[in-house]
Amino acid sequence: MLKKVFNKAAGISAALILVTGVFAGCSDSFNVSMDEIAVTDTARSVFADSGDRIYAVAESATNDRLQFKLDLGSKTISAGDEFTFYITYNNHCKFPEKTKLIVRDGKSGYTKWDTIMDPFGEDTGDSNKDGWYPVTVIVPYSYTKTTNQLGFTLNGTFEKGSVIAIKNISIAKSFEASSWKIFSTDTQMSFSKSYPSEWVQDNSQNPAVHVLRDPIIKNTSMLTSRVDTTKVHCSINLIGDDWNHLEDANYKTKIINTFYEVYPKLLARWGHSEITRDVNVYIGNYPDIMASNGSEIFIQTDYANTAPDDLGAFAHEMTHNMQNFGAGFSWFDEGMASYGGFRYFHWQHEDTLQPLNPKSESVINWNDYYGYGDCVPFFVYMDDKYPTHKENGKIVYGLLDTIVRETWSNNKINGNDSEPAREGTVLNNIVRNITGFKTLDALRIQYQRECADGTWTFSGFSNFQDNFLTENIEGVPNADPIYLPAITHGETAEKLSSFSLEENVFKGAKVVRSSGYYIEPEKDAFIVDGDKETKWCAFGGSVKDISYKSLSAQHYILLDMGKVNEFDSYILRNAGTRETSDYNAVSWEILTSTDGTNFTSWDYLTDADYSTGYFTPGTTSARYLLLLVYKSDSDGGDVLRIYELMGGLKE
Repeated sequence: MLKKVFNKAAGISAALILVTGVFAGCSDSFNVSMDEIAVTDTARSVFADSGDRIYAVAESATNDRLQFKLDLGSKTISAGDEFTFYITYNNHCKFPEKTKLIVRDGKSGYTKWDTIMDPFGEDTGDSNKDGWYPVTVIVPYSYTKTTNQLGFTLNGTFEKGSVIAIKNISIAKSFEASSWKIFSTDTQMSFSKSYPSEWVQDNSQNPAVHVLRDPIIKNTSMLTSRVDTTKVHCSINLIGDDWNHLEDANYKTKIINTFYEVYPKLLARWGHSEITRDVNVYIGNYPDIMASNGSEIFIQTDYANTAPDDLGAFAHEMTHNMQNFGAGFSWFDEGMASYGGFRYFHWQHEDTLQPLNPKSESVINWNDYYGYGDCVPFFVYMDDKYPTHKENGKIVYGLLDTIVRETWSNNKINGNDSEPAREGTVLNNIVRNITGFKTLDALRIQYQRECADGTWTFSGFSNFQDNFLTENIEGVPNADPIYLPAITHGETAEKLSSFSLEENVFKGAKVVRSSGYYIEPEKDAFIVDGDKETKWCAFGGSVKDISYKSLSAQHYILLDMGKVNEFDSYILRNAGTRETSDYNAVSWEILTSTDGTNFTSWDYLTDADYSTGYFTPGTTSARYLLLLVYKSDSDGGDVLRIYELMGGLKE
């Protein structure tokens, strides 16, 4: 069951949330850092500015939909309250015709307060606010709740790359911008820095250069299901008047397609005689965003409108339908539901893919069994290391499936029997018999060791031994395998005190692609312009390509030197050479290539917090250079500032 949409907050200057990305719930999203945010080319970049305004950039094509969420901290509003704010488009331009603004309660059911059609015409600008358009909203007297969160939805035909901003929200004299809080869990992101009023994304992609991309197989979209519903042995029945009146006209199709692609696989793996094959799905004004009771699933209408792409939450609830055990084992109940959504929804299509990097800090430091999606990497590990498999034609159930099957029996696992660290319980007797570890918690510690030292890696489910359980289902085509590239890390070069280069062969290299930059005076190309006073400034959360996100890259830049050069050394001038060292690159990797497709790791460093680093990894020849920054910004905001990257032969 998913009771809360938003459950994590970081208390600083402003609050912003975007809920129109690939998946927008916290149901089956394990807690990832900003560099691992799952967004695709059709999602939107978001960021907040300091002080008095919030921003969003429309990264998609036309017919866009942008949503903001603002947390007011201790301030609340209720029926009859009046508030104003100012809004602008593309630096004070007129909004496109037929733009619709919906203002709503941002928390208690997302109740609509006001719908404003075409509010931003030529004559509505306030000259005193320099082209910012004023909007006044009175909370309806019929509104029966109190909230401390505002929601804004903008529907319109926005130009790609356009910027929409809201500022000067005035609710009462006591309200101050300093009380605004960051509140962003739909993408599992927490801002901790001030973000700019302009974001420049480098969209100059060279189709001839496919860095780390070739291994990914493109799958069909969830909107174009290939399932033959006349042959599958399950059905979905949509109940409720709101199905035909949702803001997203494709939402009903998404739900139906998701059901027929996911539910037959769940039944094939975890179904039994007591599991329903026919599911009623209701939509209406329910208190929880989504919930299930074994044969029925309930979807909150306002959440369907707020997060129309959060189909992972629906897959989470479908996995709950496979369970008929009690809440005494709730951590496993919710972890398995999130794993079902992760494996059988998100990993069926590239455009719904969630990355999993075992070496990310959130994975290595995980110990929260009650963390819903935070458990997902551990469930992946259990299926990989102790899988259900066949021996001499007979099925031998692995760790996860044996635990599930035990919950079906009369000897259900609940209460103390489900404690991961308590020896001798029903749960841990299963763990000991299959793995040799005395407890599940001991297995967790081993799992984290293997994640940290790289002995366990994840590149997709294509080679998992238990795939036979969910393949060759009548009416359901087998999914094309999706797997992600892995890097064999190069040797780590020791830092030298200093040296000079015969020639800086990196100087003037062309930026083929990067994760983006702040503003034009701090663009990515300045990393190789030969000027020690200019810098590349970038912010976390901008990495979109799944190939880079899967590697936990916070930032990346691909450079083309124009010809093959020989070099053996490089110098990295971090932020600390000219300003605070808080924005230094701390962990990074440099890969080289002669053809722009096949890359070899040249140098790999972790926790190398130097303002200026001198390194000699060894002689190599390459035309292309790929810098992956895995960690930057000592304050955790993932801000990166590099003044220069130079390379060549050491004198």
